[in-house]
Amino acid sequence: MENKSEYLTLICDQEQRLDVFLASKLSISRNLASKIVDEGVFVNDKFVTKQGYKLVINDVIKYKQLILDSKDLKSTNIPLNIIYEDDDILVINKQRNVVVHPSSGHNDDTIVNALLFNNKLTNFESEDIVDNRPGIVHRIDKDTSGLLLIAKTKQSMEILQQMIKDHKVEREYYCIVYGKCKYKKFTTKLPLCKPSNSEQKAYVDVKKGKESITHFENVHCNENYSLLHCSLETGRTHQIRVSLFYYDMPILNDPIYNTRKNIQNADKRGQVLHAYKLIFNHPITGEKMILHAPFDEYFKQCLDECFPQEEIQLDF
Repeated sequence: MENKSEYLTLICDQEQRLDVFLASKLSISRNLASKIVDEGVFVNDKFVTKQGYKLVINDVIKYKQLILDSKDLKSTNIPLNIIYEDDDILVINKQRNVVVHPSSGHNDDTIVNALLFNNKLTNFESEDIVDNRPGIVHRIDKDTSGLLLIAKTKQSMEILQQMIKDHKVEREYYCIVYGKCKYKKFTTKLPLCKPSNSEQKAYVDVKKGKESITHFENVHCNENYSLLHCSLETGRTHQIRVSLFYYDMPILNDPIYNTRKNIQNADKRGQVLHAYKLIFNHPITGEKMILHAPFDEYFKQCLDECFPQEEIQLDF
């Protein structure tokens, strides 16, 4: 008889496939969700191993946490631009064109691989590593630069993950968008769905989407471009990018959501979006942390091309 005390419990809140539900609720890939189902899942006390098993609302799902061996993760010599570090946490200014954690097509070229190479995750045991994300409590897109908060211990990781969930970590960005923004300040509230495996774009869906809230401030603009300050209240996939696209203000050079002409010689370097500020209480000491990251050369180049000889006042 299976010992169900080893299982964790979830309650289904919308009709969908079992593997899709687990991937969404556990914030893991569909591939890893499938591995959990392969091991066997109980749905209303029925043992299930079918990936596409159809769940209905209020189904009770019991599953075993997927454990990965740390030996499966490779260490790679990728430079880390460290903004702050102590025994419990690390904050880096992530460079563009680098993925945060291993996934399909990115096994050895991510921030996690760099953290392992630089011995920043020595306090994590194999049983602490789920979905190839040791230390990762939030993420920013491959071609978005800026601040990434990383846990160096299991204790700080658990606390920071809960802080992110409770919206107790303030994340602020700058971006350049096409067009002259009509408003000094505005807020977007959209029901967003994650991109599917076959589609790169997140999208708005009134019935299935999860609430996303982003606050924007028009810092500087001319007839062709606007520099916006962005503050996240929620943290959905591509939240800033898809929200601005939805309101016809796509981010400059965004390879997914922009359909307008890119700045010359910059089209392969991605969206002009930078995570410049983090505000949070230290997970162990409780000290209030306020950290900034300067723009990279690419963002500076785009500022110069969009706002030549224009004086811009920034918050750092």
